[in-house]
Amino acid sequence: MTTKFGFPFDSDSTVNVRYICRSCNNLLNKPKQVSCGHRYCSDCLEELTKNKPENNICPISGCGQLLNLDDIFYDRAIENEMKNIDIVCYNKVNGCSWRGKFSQYQEHLNICEYIAFICDSCGITFTDKTMFVQHQQTCLKAIISCPLWKFGCDAKILRETLQEHIDASTVDHLQMIADQLTSLIDAQNNFRYQQQQQQQQDPVLSLPFNQQGQQKNLTSATLTMTQNASILALQNDLLKQKQLIEQLHNENKSLSLKLKQRDDLLSQTRVDLKLSQADFLDLRKEFELSKTFIHDNGIYLWKIERINQKLNDAVNGKQIYINSPVFYSSINGYKLCTKLYLNGDQSVRNTHLSLYITVCRNKYDDLLEWPFKYPITFCLYDQSLKREHILNTLTPDLQSDSFKQPVLESNKSGGIPKFCPLFKVFSKDYGYAKNDTMYIKTFIDFKSYPQTIWPEWAKLQMSGFSEYAEHQRLADFLSKSQQ
Repeated sequence: MTTKFGFPFDSDSTVNVRYICRSCNNLLNKPKQVSCGHRYCSDCLEELTKNKPENNICPISGCGQLLNLDDIFYDRAIENEMKNIDIVCYNKVNGCSWRGKFSQYQEHLNICEYIAFICDSCGITFTDKTMFVQHQQTCLKAIISCPLWKFGCDAKILRETLQEHIDASTVDHLQMIADQLTSLIDAQNNFRYQQQQQQQQDPVLSLPFNQQGQQKNLTSATLTMTQNASILALQNDLLKQKQLIEQLHNENKSLSLKLKQRDDLLSQTRVDLKLSQADFLDLRKEFELSKTFIHDNGIYLWKIERINQKLNDAVNGKQIYINSPVFYSSINGYKLCTKLYLNGDQSVRNTHLSLYITVCRNKYDDLLEWPFKYPITFCLYDQSLKREHILNTLTPDLQSDSFKQPVLESNKSGGIPKFCPLFKVFSKDYGYAKNDTMYIKTFIDFKSYPQTIWPEWAKLQMSGFSEYAEHQRLADFLSKSQQ
């Protein structure tokens, strides 16, 4: 895949804003820097400056500086920096799992099997090139020439209106064909006239009478034979033209019939394909959801990688929080999402790690009890030998909109701003971010465990026990503590 402007990329890519073209919002392609310091793709900048260069102004909000062509230079330094940035293929939405360095991205795009082909005529997207090519030959929204363009019809029409054009233009088409035939007849008459002129100017007419008669008879016979041959040739040409017109007419009828049959087949195939794609997406969604359904106990373990990069993004304000994948309290239960502020939220920025829960809208919400009232315990795992896991329990405020039945896609998040001091989270004495990875477990307490049980629960988190075994252990612990 070649691209004239910038390189598109998936939002999961680790990309600093300085590597993005301020015109096309894609990764810089042959970057150039202007006098105000902003960068553009070479082709994007050419588009910006090709009309009235003296009036071109940097379009970045709040900038407004004039783009002086003399101050523009090729930014090879930024091009070298970009070689090592991590890129996720923008075809990820189509199923591509490629992730790599920008220096390899162009080569990948040239062979990516998940690239989307978009029909310019109807906008339908294809991931299979063969189907795309076949579609272009039959697309009903494509603009085509009239089959009688050789006879003078210069109409450009939508393929789906071809038959309507033929029906509505029958008189015009016949007139064009008649004009062609008239031209042929005029050419034949002109040929005869020229033959007659040649006969009148023939030198044999100046000979003596006796010789003239002999020569005239010979010349007359020769001329007659030549004329007859020429007329016969013209008649053959005229017959061929009539046959060609008839053939074109029949082919047009046959083409219209085949086109209709193909359109019907294509429409049915498109419907079947959409149904198949819908079925596949439903199955894949159910499969993905099934991986988050941990029986009916409301527990979700979130593994977060590249912590240092995400912390840097939070500190710089590029992305101040990250969301976990959505998870469910049960197959037909509450739909939730954990939100993490690695550098703290608002008043606790740069001092604490903040954890929140977001209640999301689900198709089974009308069957559930509202507001959401169950305590939620967050556990940040200590991966060191100390095993000093950090636990905090969030008790929902039943008056807060955060825990009411969602009307939009999700409610405003609610949680614990001061979950843990940052100096402890990133201290080398602990393993909360060991190997650039963090683990956070969200536990929905449907059983209303007493607070005394959580230290015991924390001990079980690194035991390798199944969740059923954990519940049994906790039940045994409660039973003994109440004796």
